[in-house]
Amino acid sequence: MGLSEDEMAFYNTLEVNDTAVQVLGDDQLGMIAREIAEKVKANATI
Repeated sequence: MGLSEDEMAFYNTLEVNDTAVQVLGDDQLGMIAREIAEKVKANATI
């Protein structure tokens, strides 16, 4: 799917919900995972 390690972690979390997989499909979940990873990286502070 071309996801980074961080994106894949979010994808795996979303994928646990069978209904989400059925309704949205892998491509949509991948896009959501990319957006979440991007937002988290942009807003992460130490």
